[in-house]
Amino acid sequence: MKRMMSTFMAIAFLVGCSSEKSLEHEKNYRRPTNVNMKHLPNEQSDLPNLKPFAYERKNARDLAHLVQTVDGVKSSVVIVSGIYTVVGVQPKKPVKTKAAQEAFRLRIYRAIQGNAHGANAAITINPEQLAQLKQIYRGVKASPRNAHYHNQLGVLIGKIQPLPNQVKRIREKPMQQPGNQPENSKQPSSFISRISAETDKLSI
Repeated sequence: MKRMMSTFMAIAFLVGCSSEKSLEHEKNYRRPTNVNMKHLPNEQSDLPNLKPFAYERKNARDLAHLVQTVDGVKSSVVIVSGIYTVVGVQPKKPVKTKAAQEAFRLRIYRAIQGNAHGANAAITINPEQLAQLKQIYRGVKASPRNAHYHNQLGVLIGKIQPLPNQVKRIREKPMQQPGNQPENSKQPSSFISRISAETDKLSI
């Protein structure tokens, strides 16, 4: 009988100890916190949020500054759209003769030819073409993905006579077949940078 009582007390003691440990564990237990994995930092979200076609912004700005170094430039409009670049320049003084106009365009070309986008840029100082370029500038700035302005830009590029040095470069450059164009060239993109010699400020 005594042995049975001792065994019963030992079992009761063990159960009591377990209950106390269980209660102590429950006191220290913390319910897991729900974490939204979308808001956790990762390699992609920690990177700077670069705007699409930011490289075109830089290219246009660089070209505009190069154009501004040419003596006789009053203001300029630079448009970079994919592989195409158009530079429109308003001279400080009227350039009347054909020879003087070509010489002026050549000075601009020499200033920008070291830039990848400047080597084959369409350069114009024609007042009518410059007015069209400014109109396209305003249109693309208001609606960057409007295909209408991109089409107008293509038509304008076709009207601008390339310089002799540029003709050689264009002929040597291999043409891409319609079905072999890279994916990033299928959707047009553009950015315009304009700089004025009067204010010496770059407006975007």
